[in-house]
Amino acid sequence: MAFRVIPSDSANGITIAQFANARGRKRAAVLYENNPYGRGLADNFQRSFKGRIIAMDPIADGADQSFEAYVSWYKREAPDMIFIAGTDGSGLSFLKEARRQQLTGDLVGGDGWQTLAPSALAEGIYVGAPFSALDPRPEVQTFVAAYKRKYNATPDGNAALAYDATKLLATAVEKVGADRVKIRDYLAGLTATTEYHGVTGTIRFRPDGDPIGKFIRMTRVHQGALEVEAGQ
Repeated sequence: MAFRVIPSDSANGITIAQFANARGRKRAAVLYENNPYGRGLADNFQRSFKGRIIAMDPIADGADQSFEAYVSWYKREAPDMIFIAGTDGSGLSFLKEARRQQLTGDLVGGDGWQTLAPSALAEGIYVGAPFSALDPRPEVQTFVAAYKRKYNATPDGNAALAYDATKLLATAVEKVGADRVKIRDYLAGLTATTEYHGVTGTIRFRPDGDPIGKFIRMTRVHQGALEVEAGQ
């Protein structure tokens, strides 16, 4: 059995749609990487978005592709948001073309876009991220400060998730010893009163190993950093 500390693609797609709904977005275009990650995000966004999806198209999962035709069409049809369910390679190529054509409307990505934040092309985009280094919670700021001292860099969501997974496993070993079955049972048995409090949020698990009550947070890139949006 596998346990994971990041919400599922299904949950993330729903969160992004709820954010768009709350912002009053009525017309969306969707591009999705044609793989389980992209399809999972896009399908669940589609199910939860209350407005009209004017286009939903598959794309490849790398940087070596052209988005000129897509962006030209979006400029003509003027959706109020474009959701790219993909990773940083396709995301960067899309943003280059979107900036070249001065595309307007919200540009939105999932957690696969969180590493784009330092790029000048990413300024102003929205990202559904599992972690923000600007989160004011004391445990987050303690982690960020320690990470910067050690690596002279700001941690992203991947670093924070790896930290939580490692610390959670270490806690399990401290509690029950280095026994695989006991560790599995300890993790499966976490409850609302014994859940682990990590830098990416509290962690306990469903029977299938997915986290309970854990969601990405909608952020916006500002000066190379992911700023948590109000109400998130």
